[in-house]
Amino acid sequence: MRCERCGAPACCFDVYGARLCRRCLLSSIMDRALRWLRKASPRRRDEMILALRGDPQSGAALRIVQSLERGFDVRIAVLEVGRRPTHRPSAEALGLDYAFVRAAPSTYTEFRVLLGRFTPHRFADALLILPDSLEDLAAYALGEVFLGDLRGLSLDAALRVAYPLAAVSLRELLQAFPGELGGAPELYSASRARGLVEWIMMSSPTLCHSTVTALLTLARLRWSKA
Repeated sequence: MRCERCGAPACCFDVYGARLCRRCLLSSIMDRALRWLRKASPRRRDEMILALRGDPQSGAALRIVQSLERGFDVRIAVLEVGRRPTHRPSAEALGLDYAFVRAAPSTYTEFRVLLGRFTPHRFADALLILPDSLEDLAAYALGEVFLGDLRGLSLDAALRVAYPLAAVSLRELLQAFPGELGGAPELYSASRARGLVEWIMMSSPTLCHSTVTALLTLARLRWSKA
């Protein structure tokens, strides 16, 4: 089995099922993450807050955003919300400011509400970066927002928010960083929409992309009216 991009031995599949080597998969992930980060219009000398949980998506987001940061003249701080400070060693090893809030959100909405509550006022104009993958955002949309719980959108109304992993699947992240990402995807596993999202990802991944686009369009509309 050969990589469809470079012809090297393939070991991974992207979100659409294309055969890739790990190097090409990681390159594809980085390209998509950069494209989606730029959708939030980061500014020169921006202050960025990378919000993390104790899940694999957050570990990947920390690595990817720190790598992308080299192309921007910005400063990154880490705010982790969870039961334990899972990502403190990695953040401090990278020289990033780190803060931890001990809490146990059970939904994506609760996670966002907590972020809005604990984000320091001095970061009011910062770019908040969330670690949600394609599955996370689809589950958040289908299981919470589209069922009428709009509380989490207040975060998008109060701050500039970026979603660099919005077009990257959790499966891709686990393949790109094999054995390197700790924790379990707790919010996704507990989501009432998980079964539906996994069925969509198997049958028509583009529908998940459309769902996420609709969610973020709604968030922008809410922000523009705030």
